[in-house]
Amino acid sequence: MPFIPYLPLRFGRIFFHYGARNYWQKELAGMAKASGFFIVERSFIGLTFEGISGNPPALIKGAKPLLRSISDKLERVPIVKRFGVSQVLVCRK
Repeated sequence: MPFIPYLPLRFGRIFFHYGARNYWQKELAGMAKASGFFIVERSFIGLTFEGISGNPPALIKGAKPLLRSISDKLERVPIVKRFGVSQVLVCRK
């Protein structure tokens, strides 16, 4: 669901049952550093349109190549990529 991960957790828990935990970039980086890791690189990944649910709508299924291409391009725009669906930390211990 778009933008749900951006709700502060204390408010989101009032309205939603989270099946997975979303972390803000500072939270995840803090956990990595607290565990003794040095952050080498940070980035974000956009939508993949892989149909994780197993049953994507036909429109999405048919437009997947185009949507994936657009998502790939948006991942290269510094401000826009921060709205990706996943964040990536490359760390070293």
